[in-house]
Amino acid sequence: MMGLVFLHRLLDREARQAFAALAHRVLQSSGEISATEARVLFVMLAELELDVSALEASEPIERMVTRIRHPRARMAALLELLRLAHADGDIRPEEREFIHWVATAWGMRKRDLTRAEDWARRHDGLVQQAVLMIDNAR
Repeated sequence: MMGLVFLHRLLDREARQAFAALAHRVLQSSGEISATEARVLFVMLAELELDVSALEASEPIERMVTRIRHPRARMAALLELLRLAHADGDIRPEEREFIHWVATAWGMRKRDLTRAEDWARRHDGLVQQAVLMIDNAR
């Protein structure tokens, strides 16, 4: 979970709480949170030194998204949101739509969003490959 190391370094507590609320909203957007997504989300909370209460937005999501201010922090957060959405091996259209809304709210260029999505797909593929390697180990 190397990305979280960067998030923890790049985000103050208020921004970490905003990220947690955004992450929860990504998963809620599809109307269904898988067990795998929930596990990844709770690991993220622990690594960000937050408790479950951080999942609920304390203000409108339009304001929460502004709590992550620096471009590097926003890119790190975007990568983690995409990784979370891929946690169950499938990013749903509603999850993608919400992540695109966040990227737009942050003023990200389409090219950067595309690169981040490509990274998330490759990351997901590598994770799946690792699981197969472990499952088939003798």
